[in-house]
Amino acid sequence: MMYLYVFIGGGLGCLARFGLGQFVNYLIKSPFPLGTFLSNMFACALLALFVVGTREYSQEHPWVQPLLIIGFCGGFSTF
Repeated sequence: MMYLYVFIGGGLGCLARFGLGQFVNYLIKSPFPLGTFLSNMFACALLALFVVGTREYSQEHPWVQPLLIIGFCGGFSTF
């Protein structure tokens, strides 16, 4: 069942990365891949917040970490 949570989180993370990249490229025309850079920086920050924030919930709800940490952050940062 954990595979399903990783799958859903990864899909949402990939969509968030694509959306952020498109939005940043629409706002700022640059030869530097700013959308990729920002999505990786946001993914690192979210990963730290999720690891600290889900520490209490991981015992009660074992699906939270695979969904958010492995799936979403992995897809958002192309881990």
